[in-house]
Amino acid sequence: MLRRKNICILIIVVLLILISLSGCTGVKTANIEISFDPDPVHCENDCLDWRVIISETKGVGVNLKTIVADVYVGDNYIGNDFTINEAEINEVWGTSYLSAFSSMDDFNCRWCPCEGNTGITIKYKVTGIDDNGRQVEATADLELMD
Repeated sequence: MLRRKNICILIIVVLLILISLSGCTGVKTANIEISFDPDPVHCENDCLDWRVIISETKGVGVNLKTIVADVYVGDNYIGNDFTINEAEINEVWGTSYLSAFSSMDDFNCRWCPCEGNTGITIKYKVTGIDDNGRQVEATADLELMD
């Protein structure tokens, strides 16, 4: 009788563990990251040149909706360098869809002339909707140096 009781308790414990672990396989949300090459950007040939790299790192595809670049000097907002919507992303890159574990790295930027651009920060923001219908966004700052 005691042995049967121990087996029942063991089965109940195993079932509870399996039930609790089943919640760990829920719906994932995409994760987008923004990086730059180089970072920070230094002046060469009187121009600042850099690449913006947008990556998905959690294994869920995402449809990019906007890419925004705002310019700051210190904490002071200077203005919007550009805002690209989904249609423009499609036009430039041929797609606005960023598949799981992939990146868009052919986003080249140039700012000329360099002189007087010390202390400028460009704040990038990327928004999108992932394959599971969840809104995602990423932000990153890039420093421009003379």
